[in-house]
Amino acid sequence: MRDEYYRYIRENSVEGSGTAHSYVRALEMLGSILKSRTTTFVQYSDIWSIQSPEIISQLYGFVLIEQRKKASGIFGGHEPSSYWKQGFYSAALGSYQAFLGAYKYIQQHEELLWKIYKETKNRMNPANGICLSATYDAAFDRHLISFDDNYRLILSPSLKDHYTNRAFKEHFLAVEGRKIKMPVRSLPDHKLLGQHRGRMGV
Repeated sequence: MRDEYYRYIRENSVEGSGTAHSYVRALEMLGSILKSRTTTFVQYSDIWSIQSPEIISQLYGFVLIEQRKKASGIFGGHEPSSYWKQGFYSAALGSYQAFLGAYKYIQQHEELLWKIYKETKNRMNPANGICLSATYDAAFDRHLISFDDNYRLILSPSLKDHYTNRAFKEHFLAVEGRKIKMPVRSLPDHKLLGQHRGRMGV
């Protein structure tokens, strides 16, 4: 968890500020202090093993009180006094609590976030686009039409079964199997077309 937190702080702090290094050091020193000078929170001396934001919140409140005691509290040892005088211990705990909240959210929604990432990535992929007129574009988005690996028009079974009017025959049935005009570059991706056909039930 230490490495993940370090990367999180580096990405969310001013470049060159040294915040990531200072916070990690503060939490590691705090762990040693909790182990040797407390009884209440000694079980939480391994800060990096804590994955509960609620426990970190309790520890944060305890550290705030101890920092106000100055050298007469648990921070009266040989560690650099600047860490409690400038509130580095509590600040680091606050940031670690925020990190755990974000980390927990990502774990709970990893599948959804990965799906969004892939969809967003594919939207920017020129091979995920086919230039169609408004009518065919709307039909394609609704999975009423698609294209085979040879880029020939395929009609959805539901479309063929339920539409028999003249407009359908002229604009869809008449062009079934017709190959689209190919772009000069960035040919439509076969894998993405296959996924589209799958959603259409073909």
